[in-house]
This record gives sequence, C-alpha cells and structure tokens, in this order.
Amino acid sequence: MTGGNGDDIIFGILGNDSLSGKNGNDRIFGGTGNDTISGGNGNDRNFGGIGSDILNAGVGNDTLLGQEGEDILNADNGDDLLWGGSDDDLLSGGQGRDTFVLAVGQGTDTVSDFDISNDFIGLANGLALGQISLEGNTIRFGDETLAILSGIDTTTLTANSFVAV
Repeated sequence: MTGGNGDDIIFGILGNDSLSGKNGNDRIFGGTGNDTISGGNGNDRNFGGIGSDILNAGVGNDTLLGQEGEDILNADNGDDLLWGGSDDDLLSGGQGRDTFVLAVGQGTDTVSDFDISNDFIGLANGLALGQISLEGNTIRFGDETLAILSGIDTTTLTANSFVAV
C-alpha cells in the first residue's frame, strides 16, 4: 500500500505488508506480520507492530518504533529517533543527529553507526544514567546488555551523550 504526497495515515493490520508513505508527514502502522515500512520524504512516524519488521526512513526528522519482534530500523538524513522495542534489533541512524532509545527488558539492540560527536543514547522508561555501566562496546544495566555500539568504545561516552526520552 502506498500513500500520496499529503500527510497519510496507513494501517497494515494483518499479514506481511509493504507500506510506503511517499511525501508528506506520514504515520504508518505495520500491525501484525513481518512488514516493510518506508516513510519517504517528510517527518514520518513508522510503527512496526508485532513481527520482525524493516522500517526505512527517508529525508526528514523521523521516528522509527520497531515495537515487538526482531526489527531492522534504517534512518536516513535528518534528526531521527530510533527505538527498537522488545527483542534484539538492528539500528542504523544515517546522517543527522540521531537518538537511539534504550530501556530495560527490551532485548539487546545493535547500533551500527553511532556517531559519538553527533548522536545520542536515549534512556527511557525511568532508566537513568547512574543505573547503567559502559564496558567495551556495550551499554549494560546490571547483567543485562542493553546495546552494542559497533566500532565504539562506550567508555569514551560522556554524560552529554545521553538524554532522557
């Protein structure tokens, strides 16, 4: 299903859907199934739903929420927010000042392109900076690995690298 040049709201509901918003500030909901969602141009909000989804952003300041399942979130140009949700997810921010959101009990997310001078780690659901530890390329909460930052020594992160979301 493909939207138009306006601000679209698209629902995939059931099954494995391919959903595209094209231009405009779209809201796209995958629902149940293994969906592929592409926001296109504009400031879009893409929601994967239940299933292993692929969410692709375009130009704009986008919000990608994988929700349930092992998801792949690909941002593009813009200052994007990426939150994999439950299970182990792969997050890629692309260009811009991106925020990669972490929360306790939501699996281990792998961030493939964290830019230490531009990007942020968002701490959600009451998670605070004083509750996490930084070891090698991982961010941990007690025994739980919240994230792996590919190619980054997390001990070089500063308090300014983290934001509450």
